[in-house]
Amino acid sequence: MNTVAVIRSQSDVVLVDTGTGPRHQPTAGKLAENLKAAGIPPTAVTKIVLTHGHPDHLWGILDANDNPIYPNASYLVSAAEWNLWADPDVMRRLPAVLATSDRIINGAKNHFSHVKDKIRTVRDGDEIVSGVRVIDTPGHTQGHISVEISGGDGLVVVGDALTHAVISFQHPSWPVPADHEPDRGISTRLRLLDRLVSDKRLLIGAHLPLPGTGFVERKDGAYRFVPT
Repeated sequence: MNTVAVIRSQSDVVLVDTGTGPRHQPTAGKLAENLKAAGIPPTAVTKIVLTHGHPDHLWGILDANDNPIYPNASYLVSAAEWNLWADPDVMRRLPAVLATSDRIINGAKNHFSHVKDKIRTVRDGDEIVSGVRVIDTPGHTQGHISVEISGGDGLVVVGDALTHAVISFQHPSWPVPADHEPDRGISTRLRLLDRLVSDKRLLIGAHLPLPGTGFVERKDGAYRFVPT
């Protein structure tokens, strides 16, 4: 399961991540079709924020022929993430569970290469559109980012900074094998969870139970995910 956030402003339609696209798993790659059914054709999307370069977040920017699915969109990715996948020696910067996967590395390089002229690199605090800004949440990858939306009670789109409805909240200090930098992943989770509790912010997580939204509460010296 992969939840993608759609943000509408007066002049923009922003996607946060794009799912896997048509080349990762046979049952995936339905985002553009589902958006169209919701009244958002691919041509209406103006900005795409990529939290990181893993297949289930990045590969949905291209169709099976390497054409951009969202032809009018520009792309925002952190400078650290762009540099990660551009590194000729990127394999040594991946965890053991991913480092042998040439498919992941080649896929990231291929997908980024086809939109490189429309990419803007961003850093912590940069504004995406009015009221929407970047938060650095590294660890899952070296340049992983989240997105904070102001207004109302606020909302944070956390990508893969928090991935499991039990482990990420009740055991945030456990290292995650798929994290590129496990220690940074732990510190990011602890900092993010504390902020979500303190600010009483709603969150959207890419891999949390449908619909992927909820709040965080303190519980038994750790945290608890409360779905909405």
